[in-house]
Amino acid sequence: IEVSYMGYQSRRVPVAIGENKITSFDISLEPTIYSSDEVVITASRRNENLGDVPARISVITRADMQQIPHQTVEEVLRYAAGINVLSPGGMYSMRPVVTLRGLSGDEQGRTLVLLDGVPLNKGDTGGVNWARINPGDIERIEVFHGPGSSVYGNNAMGGVINIITRKPTQKIEGSARLSYSTFNTLMSSAGIGGYYKNGMYFRVSGMYNNSDGYNDLPAEFRENPDYSVPRFLEEYNVSTKAGWMIDPMLNAEIQYDHYRNKKGEGEKIQAPEGEYRHFDTDFLRMKINGGNEAFNYDFNAFYQHENYFKLDERMRGDDYSRFDVMSDRIDKGMMLNLSHRISSSNKLVYGAESRFGSVNGGDYYATSSDSIVNRGKLDNFAVFVQDDQKFLDDRLTI
Repeated sequence: IEVSYMGYQSRRVPVAIGENKITSFDISLEPTIYSSDEVVITASRRNENLGDVPARISVITRADMQQIPHQTVEEVLRYAAGINVLSPGGMYSMRPVVTLRGLSGDEQGRTLVLLDGVPLNKGDTGGVNWARINPGDIERIEVFHGPGSSVYGNNAMGGVINIITRKPTQKIEGSARLSYSTFNTLMSSAGIGGYYKNGMYFRVSGMYNNSDGYNDLPAEFRENPDYSVPRFLEEYNVSTKAGWMIDPMLNAEIQYDHYRNKKGEGEKIQAPEGEYRHFDTDFLRMKINGGNEAFNYDFNAFYQHENYFKLDERMRGDDYSRFDVMSDRIDKGMMLNLSHRISSSNKLVYGAESRFGSVNGGDYYATSSDSIVNRGKLDNFAVFVQDDQKFLDDRLTI
C-alpha cells in the first residue's frame, strides 16, 4: 500500500492480509516542503526560489541528464544555452574548456567552476580537469550567466558553473551503468548510498573508463616515418561522501575523491607508450551549515592535490629529444557565507574566503641537462556583502 498526502513524503509499506481477516495498522508520514519553483543556491550563496533571483540562471537536473546522450560532464553542458564547450577530441581531449559569455576557448580561468560550492579552478592556470567528475554523481548543475565577481571574486568574470552532487534519499539505493563500443572502449560507473532516520547518510561511487582509442591523423597527412598512433585512455575515479543532518541549525558533511588517468597524445617515437599525459588527483571537502527562516550559515573547507606528468618527445631531422613535464599543484581554502533576513523585503548576505594555490614543477630534459622550472604561489583573501531590497510588492529587486 502506498500512502501520499500533500505536505508529506509518500510512503510504501508491504501488507500481509489473511483470508477472511481484517488487518489494522498505522502509517506515519514524514513532513516535507513543496516549492512551486526550483530552489537554487548559486546566485547569492543561499537557498532561493529561481523566480526570486534577479539574474539569469539555467538549471540542468538529473532528469534532464537522463534524456541527454553523454559520456562526460562537458557533453551535458553543450545542451545549455550560452555555454561554449571546446573539446575537439571528445573523451580523449587533454584539456576540455567550458566558458560563458562568449569567452574564447583558452579562457577557462575566467569561468568559475564549483563542486558543491568549492572551486575546482587551479590556482596557477585557472584550468579545470573535467574528466575527474563522475556524471553519475551529479544531482543538478546550476549555471549563473553573467559576472559573479561581486559574490565569488576570482575567476567569476564570465559566470559560475556549480555542480551539485547527489545525496541519498532512501534507506538503501544504488545504480550502475556499463557500455562497450568500438575501439575496445569500456565505460562503467556505479554508486550505492543510504539515508537513515537519525539524519545520517553516506554514498560511495566510482567509475572506470578504458579505450584503445583511434588515430585521429588522416592518412593523407601522415609523413614518412609515421609517428602517429591511436590515442588511448585509461582512467578511474572513487568518491566517498558521508554526512549527518543533526538538526536544522547543524549539518555536517565530508567528501573525499581520488582520480587517476593516463591519456595518449597520438604520437610515438621511442618511448614504449609514446607521448601521454597523466593526472593523479586527491580532493577533500568538509562542510558545516544550518539555519532557519531568519539566519543561515555555510562553512566550507577544501584541499586539492594534483600530480601532473607529461612525456613529450620530438624529432628535428635526425635529432631526438625528450623532456618530462612534472608538476605538483596544491589548492586549498576556506569559505564562510552568512545570510540574515532583516525584514520580509530585505535580506543581507555576507562572508569571507581565503584561497591558497601553489605549483612546484618544471620541464626536465631526458636527452640533455636542461630544465625549465615552474614554481610559485597565489594567495587570495576576500570579503563580500550583498544587500537585497525588494520594492513594488516584490516586483522589483535592487
